[in-house]
Amino acid sequence: MARWAVLDPTPAGAESGVARTVAEALTGTGREVSVVDTVDAVPDGTGMLVVPLPGNTDGSVPGRARALARRTLGVVTDRLSTGRPDLTVLFLTRGGVAAAPDERLADPATGTVWGLARSARSEHPGVFAVADTDAGSLAALATLPALLTAGETEFVLRDGAVRVSRLAPADGPTDGTGDGPVLGWDPDGTVLVTGGTGGLGAELARHLAGRGHRNLLLVSRRGPDAPGALELRAELAAHGAEVTVAAADTAVRADLAAVLATIPAEHPLTAVVHAAGVLDDGTVGSLTDERLDTVLAPKVDGAWHLHDLTRDAGLRGFVLYSSVAGVLGAAGQANYAAANVALDDLARHRHDLGLPGLSLAWGPWAAGMGEAVAERAARTAMPPLDTADGLALFDEAVTRTEPVQVAVRLGGGGGRPAGPVPPILRGLVVGGRRSASDRTSSQDLARTLAEMAPERREEHVLSLVTRSAAAVLGHDVAEVTVDKEFRALGVDSLAAVELRNGLTAATGLALPSTLVFDFPTPLAVARHLVGELVGATGPVPALTAELDRLDAALASADPADLTGADVLTRLRRLLARHEARDRGPGGAGVEDRIREASAEDVLAFIDNELGRARNGSDHS
Repeated sequence: MARWAVLDPTPAGAESGVARTVAEALTGTGREVSVVDTVDAVPDGTGMLVVPLPGNTDGSVPGRARALARRTLGVVTDRLSTGRPDLTVLFLTRGGVAAAPDERLADPATGTVWGLARSARSEHPGVFAVADTDAGSLAALATLPALLTAGETEFVLRDGAVRVSRLAPADGPTDGTGDGPVLGWDPDGTVLVTGGTGGLGAELARHLAGRGHRNLLLVSRRGPDAPGALELRAELAAHGAEVTVAAADTAVRADLAAVLATIPAEHPLTAVVHAAGVLDDGTVGSLTDERLDTVLAPKVDGAWHLHDLTRDAGLRGFVLYSSVAGVLGAAGQANYAAANVALDDLARHRHDLGLPGLSLAWGPWAAGMGEAVAERAARTAMPPLDTADGLALFDEAVTRTEPVQVAVRLGGGGGRPAGPVPPILRGLVVGGRRSASDRTSSQDLARTLAEMAPERREEHVLSLVTRSAAAVLGHDVAEVTVDKEFRALGVDSLAAVELRNGLTAATGLALPSTLVFDFPTPLAVARHLVGELVGATGPVPALTAELDRLDAALASADPADLTGADVLTRLRRLLARHEARDRGPGGAGVEDRIREASAEDVLAFIDNELGRARNGSDHS
């Protein structure tokens, strides 16, 4: 079996006991386990590194959330610098997920781990995964590699069983939507909207005024000095609303306390909508602790300040503007994803306390999108929302009882979405899952190039690169000039990751996230790929390619079907025969294991003993 390692950066610290417990549980399942204090110390041949991130009740939740995010980012950065495509990192939290409607969230600080890990996974398919466990389910970790090969990347372990994440459609429309005030919100009370002078916050303010809410307190960092703030106030006043525009930094508790103190007693606070936030996008490998804090502070600190300052105010509504970037793990937005999952966890925490709490994970809105971004978004599983649709979803969401809701359009762009569909959307969105034939395409490409005249190889691969770039950018292939830099073609950091992932899937190569910066033109990328692919041909790689083809076919088959045929018998004989050709000391142990193997055992044997590659083509 492939080796495991458990990361314990503080062998003499309090967390060491958690790492030892994880290692002992895995050892008890027959796995070979090492405990290491750094990622660089992971022994060669290790397939899985478990990173326990234990819960901690000391300090403020925002402070702990930030510390966990920094630690997660540090491990991600260290892993990416190792250059080891065979090593998967599994982040492990405890009590950070409510796995059932009646399960309380034990630690609302761990959401940043999940959000950041999801984005790292999106940028580097097959490299990162995340799981949450209870005290009695650590042994179930040993079953996760088989699920990883099926494309699953996030898990909840409860009572010894493994669950995977899926989104479920909401029930039909609820009562209470319409043209009047928001259900349960006092129309004479004050509604506070952070981020209220621009973007989605300003759109909501217009919507609330149109529905009869007469007292609006709009907060932003610059307040009345924000662009368009005074015009917005005049517009809302024309609809009969009394509007106060205040300046406050939502990350500063004293600023928010001062704003709340200005609310008149005759119009008490009835609802809070926290829509403030900033972006600082970049690939996960480019992020720093400071760039994490830039995004976490206004969203996470601000949300918890509002929670603490208003928990005894008798609110009828407490809405957090989150994002589907956290649910799916948006590439190029790991800090933003971390912040938004933290908001989701605060809503669950308030729900556990019996307080109103809704985290609304928005899909993309068309308003404010550039043309290229809008074209790319339209080809995904979640086409952008127009403003009217978004506000209608808001009206619907606040009438429901679920603390976390995902407000998106699914598959509205026509046809199947371009690219793979995340596992969490399986069952809701058709398309995107890779078949056995898809998984063997990289071997076909290497074989085709090996058989092709050398002078034609570059042209063949260049066609692949330009078609991939055109698909990412939403351009015609003719618009992709082969010697023009990707930046000039419109490739941003998000598009760069998407292009790299597509080329990884097509070639089977472990390509870096910096591919289009290291090789800045389509022609340069094509020449690099030719060198890598042609250099990988020969007798041994060709044999490995055939094993990969068999591996992919077996992975797409139902184990029950394999048992009913003679497939397993032939595999057992094949493995035993070739093992016997070069059996060294102890070799008979492998033959004995094969003889009694079940369908699942044989698949696991192939996965671990024959070195199944862990790259984007297998896990996306």
